[in-house]
Amino acid sequence: MTFLVAIPFMGQATETNRLFKARHQTNLTRSVSTQLTHSDTIPLQNMSAIYALSIDATITQPREASFVRIVLEDTEGHDYLVAESDRFRNDTLTVQLSEYCEETARLDGVTPTRLKCYLSGDATLTITGIYASDQTPTRGEATSVETAASIKEAQVQDIVDRINNYNVRHGKLWRAGVSNSALIDYNSQIEFQGEQDAYMGNLKYYVVGIYDIGGINDNLSLQHRSSSYVSDFDWRNRHSRNWITSVKNQGGSGYCVAFAINGMLEARANLYFNRPLNLDLSEQDIVYNYARAGHKTISSIYTTGMSTSTALNDVVNNGVLDEDAVPFIDSTLYSIPPRPVGNECVQITSFSSQGFTDPDFVNQFKHILIHHGPVVSGFRAVVSGNIIQWHATTLVGYHTISAGDTIRPVKIPSEGGIFPPIVVPDNHPYIGQTYWVMKDSYGEDALGRQGGGYLYLYFTSYASMSSLNYTTSSIYSRNYSDNDIAVEDRDGDGYFNWGIGPRPNDRLPSWAEQEEDGDDSNRFKGAMNQYGYIADVNYSSSTIVINHSMTDTELIDSIGCSRFLRRHIRIDSGVTFTIQGSLAFYSGKRIYMNNLSNLVIDGGSLVDPTLYNSTAGGKVVIKNGGKIVCHKKSNFVLPDEITMEMQEGSIFE
Repeated sequence: MTFLVAIPFMGQATETNRLFKARHQTNLTRSVSTQLTHSDTIPLQNMSAIYALSIDATITQPREASFVRIVLEDTEGHDYLVAESDRFRNDTLTVQLSEYCEETARLDGVTPTRLKCYLSGDATLTITGIYASDQTPTRGEATSVETAASIKEAQVQDIVDRINNYNVRHGKLWRAGVSNSALIDYNSQIEFQGEQDAYMGNLKYYVVGIYDIGGINDNLSLQHRSSSYVSDFDWRNRHSRNWITSVKNQGGSGYCVAFAINGMLEARANLYFNRPLNLDLSEQDIVYNYARAGHKTISSIYTTGMSTSTALNDVVNNGVLDEDAVPFIDSTLYSIPPRPVGNECVQITSFSSQGFTDPDFVNQFKHILIHHGPVVSGFRAVVSGNIIQWHATTLVGYHTISAGDTIRPVKIPSEGGIFPPIVVPDNHPYIGQTYWVMKDSYGEDALGRQGGGYLYLYFTSYASMSSLNYTTSSIYSRNYSDNDIAVEDRDGDGYFNWGIGPRPNDRLPSWAEQEEDGDDSNRFKGAMNQYGYIADVNYSSSTIVINHSMTDTELIDSIGCSRFLRRHIRIDSGVTFTIQGSLAFYSGKRIYMNNLSNLVIDGGSLVDPTLYNSTAGGKVVIKNGGKIVCHKKSNFVLPDEITMEMQEGSIFE
């Protein structure tokens, strides 16, 4: 698997010590000795407004999953990041911080109340000193070009460099970058971050590659399992088409469930009707219906989100209107308007869930994706104490990690160069494992990622992945019916494609292959089996010789072929070949007729024939309503040496 993506250039090392120091002279010092082995708070009493705060601390981080975050909270309830550490940023067992600060390097006169300390992964924290400045900035300081935003950007770049150094040293398959999600202030991040571990805390820096999530010791830890399913499957490239609608942006809302559900429904509408409808369904309509049903207030949905299964049940009951009818509103609301009629309403009749109880759940996930289309899934995004919240996405595919897979860099002019490509080495421990392709809901490039709004996630522990929610239901639309399902053989191989619904027997020609086309863009690929493998179509150069009189049914039974012939036929002299059913020919395949040979179409149909006379004297007879049917690109031509007798029948083009 090869990725064509952009990776930022890692410049020379920055002056780390200066970047993480207070920008105002500290005049308040507190000697403390607080030792923590779990998350806790440290009160900051009797402090007036301050303009900087830094700490002395010792951190131990025995595992890659170890993580420490220290946050300053003010009297207004706003949070400011003081420090974060893990093995990705500081690849040592023990980290010493001296008058260290991040966002608190430059403050705007905030009154502190406490330090909130988050610890996970067996990390420990000892704070021995707290430094602050209560001095109003001088005029020169106030007008300094070094703003809080510029300080943040320089700090993030330094952290990114350290993370990438760690990733290279330890064979990680992802790279960090100065993403938009890393640049926003911590108080804005907290709605979707909360207390974290090292893996999820660093997701904000992820810009490209296969991001690994895990490190949790539980009964869902990854075990290598062989798979009978195809190694790669992605609905963004099936039949040489992208069946997934464009990536949307949920902004600051907690509406990820609504965006994930619509990502599934919009893709399924494309697949069910077998055409790129690319409907734009309303996430706000799902949110309003959720609130109307009394599950939550509209304002709390904005901040804390929804239950996927409950929201899907509302979709079953109410359907989803189009975006124009109920546009997305990225703000906290306190009232729900009446529901409009809308131009479109898409509905399903049922949905199902697939969890992790079966040991073979990975293969079950693959089966659902292949045969039922994209699904709603996601990952563990926020952990605060014992409260776990999940970020919902639309799962659109999976891939298997193989030796030699390459993430190719593309130059970013603003960064001044390229980062070396990531090549999976032969001995990488992830070889043979599955990573999942998730359509996110923060825009194609809103986070600064290079994957077009998609996450490529490898779970070393499936406790961090959420269950699959999906539908096998028909799609019911206000503007489209089952008569609008495209039934087509685009590559002309006799295998038809009709989407992900049942076989439409009444709309298929009698000679069509029974199985659906696994790749309708490649005439050399036919039916797909339950494991996602597509069989080759054999276009034999050999000729079927009819040396005694027979019917089309007798021919099919004798050679075991389908009614779509991919081989030439030769009718010997004095022999009659009678077509009573339907027989079709692949473009370029001929019927060779010899002297005194007869081709009789007796009530049946001959589709796209190319007649060729080996010797003069052959005869074609059409009777009892028989017919010759030709597509526009293969008009029927009767050679001069062959005669035709039309008793009762027709020729259609």
